[in-house]
Amino acid sequence: MSVEEAAEKLVREIETTTDLNSYCTQLGDDIMRGDLSILKLVEWLGPLLTNTRVTDREKGTLNLSYVLASLRPDFLSEKELFFLTAFYCDRTLDHHSLSSAILQGVSALIRMNNLPADSPKLIFSSIFANVHCQTLMQSERNALYKIFQYFLVHKLTDIVPLGVDFVLGFITAIDGERDPNNLILLFSILPRFLTSFTLGHLTEEAFSIISCYFPIDFNPSGDDDKAITREDLAQALLPCLIATPEFAEFCIEMALEKLASNRRVAKVDSLHVLKEGFKTVWNSANVEPHLTEIWTALKSELIPGNSDLDVRCSASETLSELLKLFSRQRPALLASFLSDILSSTCGLLSDTRLSLFSPAVDLLEVTAKSSELACKQVVSNVS
Repeated sequence: MSVEEAAEKLVREIETTTDLNSYCTQLGDDIMRGDLSILKLVEWLGPLLTNTRVTDREKGTLNLSYVLASLRPDFLSEKELFFLTAFYCDRTLDHHSLSSAILQGVSALIRMNNLPADSPKLIFSSIFANVHCQTLMQSERNALYKIFQYFLVHKLTDIVPLGVDFVLGFITAIDGERDPNNLILLFSILPRFLTSFTLGHLTEEAFSIISCYFPIDFNPSGDDDKAITREDLAQALLPCLIATPEFAEFCIEMALEKLASNRRVAKVDSLHVLKEGFKTVWNSANVEPHLTEIWTALKSELIPGNSDLDVRCSASETLSELLKLFSRQRPALLASFLSDILSSTCGLLSDTRLSLFSPAVDLLEVTAKSSELACKQVVSNVS
């Protein structure tokens, strides 16, 4: 059978089959048995891949992508994968209708064992330059995010050398995502991205793209028990906001701004961010410039004693973590901070009948329990 005849037969099969995926799996089996080569398949697909009709080019590309997905990861050689990488990078210049087929092919390609060392750079350069994520459908954006996820989880060393180019391309691609399923996926990989790359001059922009979701404002539709909830999104977002100390300045200012609002959920989420930041990521140098503002905000939730119980409890936990941070790193600054706390509360202990007596006692109890240093200073001033 001539090349022309084989190509015509292949095109007819593709155009008439009702299950393209199954047919491509058969072609993949032929390739792994040695009855067909991947390069020969591309040659036979030529009439579709070079057709003037976009739908035909899409069908040809999708066929190749399905075949790739059916192959063993160790089957293709480095030479074959070099050719296929160049092919898919070139496809990104084609009509946007091919995006789904291209991304499926790239998803299969990057999982191959013998992928050439320079392929990640070529792939991401082409995607960032030619695939505009915000114009893609939800499923296509999800496919792109899963490509990011694969490299960040399994091949991080292949993309870290891409440096600022990858950082800019990544944050540009995810900017403005609104689908909850896609957001859950992004929030799961953002901490690894943020801790693996130097953000440099893109730090504030990266934080802005992430922090636009804070506090999460989302109401799931329908009665699906498996539907993503507001709490799911809020819990997934928090580690992204405090993933790196580079975010500290922006994150603290954002949390204090939202804490000043009248929305309960904004207050609680802001306090959770501050608490986890003090507990796990930030150091005293990150926090000290904002200490007066932080204490003023916490005091406004703790001293009146009439705020929402969850807000008050969260504020107490946040204060405790803040005091522990300074106990560990800056005992001298802790002493000064404790003096401010004591001056704000000791005057309220003169009469048990005062409405602020109990809130003041609760605040001092939280303070004393935070560390041995704090306990000694509180006891010596109130005993």
